[in-house]
Amino acid sequence: MTQSRTAALFSSLSIRVLLALAAGLAAGAAAQTYGIPGGTGTIALIEGLGQLWLNALRMTIIPLVFALLVTGIASIADAAATGRLALKAVVVFALLLVGAGMEVVVHGGATLRASTVAARPIRFARLDPAHPWQALELRADVRADSSMDGVILEGGGAAPTERGVTAATMRLAMRAGLRAAGLTIVDGEAWGVALVGDGRFADRDATIELRGLRGEGVVTVEDVNRVADLPRLVLRDNASHDVRVEARVRTLSADARWRSLGGGARYRVRPAMHLVVEGERSPTLTLEAGARISFGADAELDVGFGAPGALVAEGSALLPVVFDGAEEGRWVGVQMGPRLDVARSRLAFVRIEHAGAPSGVVLPTCGCPGAHPDEAMLTLQGVDAPDLLRSASFVDGPPAGFAVVLAGDFPDFSMDPVGARAASDFTRSGVRCRASSPMRRGRCATGSP
Repeated sequence: MTQSRTAALFSSLSIRVLLALAAGLAAGAAAQTYGIPGGTGTIALIEGLGQLWLNALRMTIIPLVFALLVTGIASIADAAATGRLALKAVVVFALLLVGAGMEVVVHGGATLRASTVAARPIRFARLDPAHPWQALELRADVRADSSMDGVILEGGGAAPTERGVTAATMRLAMRAGLRAAGLTIVDGEAWGVALVGDGRFADRDATIELRGLRGEGVVTVEDVNRVADLPRLVLRDNASHDVRVEARVRTLSADARWRSLGGGARYRVRPAMHLVVEGERSPTLTLEAGARISFGADAELDVGFGAPGALVAEGSALLPVVFDGAEEGRWVGVQMGPRLDVARSRLAFVRIEHAGAPSGVVLPTCGCPGAHPDEAMLTLQGVDAPDLLRSASFVDGPPAGFAVVLAGDFPDFSMDPVGARAASDFTRSGVRCRASSPMRRGRCATGSP
């Protein structure tokens, strides 16, 4: 009787697993204390066998879960119960995919709702610390009632398997906009958020925390019209705090307000890009006090050339609006055209730095010796706006250029003589006027035509 009980005990698979674990612990402790025959060669052999076993287990996870889902759902006759089970199964299956180092994709027509309290957040995290997962991706036609509240996305941003796809912990292509409150993205290998195509956030008053990201920046945006939809960003301990304006769609066609990112963070416009503000409804780009836009080499800001547009950049003495260069090469500068909406445009307490590269836009300026016609940090072409510019600083301008170039016919132009300061490295600092323009009260630089 006793022998049969002992045999039954040792025939239990659970008991065998526990005994194997105990034997493995004892063998490892003995090897650590007394050494192991064969040394590192034996260790490498055992590690190889163990890794093969773990890989074999991982291979069976997805087919096993799929088979269990099919058999479980097929065995239920109640349609309502089947629907509830299917929803739970999709959530569990998505988490398994994340753990396997893959991506979770929410397709068109589906709804994603992840809501909890701050004390008990919903967490998407990597299982293996050495291998990040890819991304949570919300496609263009995901339903508008989708939301994420109190969610942590941790350890994502692995390189995508598809070419041309941006590596990011979250890829958002939702045209309807995602409501996200209390979203945290942490410990990522690449961008925190990539706004793809028409993707956007639905509530710009929400807050997103991006922390410990090791990529080129925290957010990248393909459509310049979606920058204003960004929630408030709390940025901590990232390799770069940049918000990149990639702008495959580069024309701002609706009113937009870009907030100050704070803490040295900036909007970064890619090199050679023309950021254009114009449209049938005369869109206005408003930059809040403390906002900073850094332009790549040969990039420029064009307002009101092909259609009406306006620019409002109103800083303060402590928090100026800064336009500067993101790279060693100069950017072109701020250019305002003849269709500028002067009634709505204002520049106050702004600082323009490291601009003055030749523009691709040909302006009818005069030929002045020693300066390229387009080498200017701020160009006004045919702009009738006597009170447009107040308290501006021009720093590190083109050595053979000017702080301001006036082109076209207009009645008057004025600069605050105290607030408008040109850098000392200009060949001829100050304002240059076209020959047909009036030069009243000595506003143009000495020697200008």
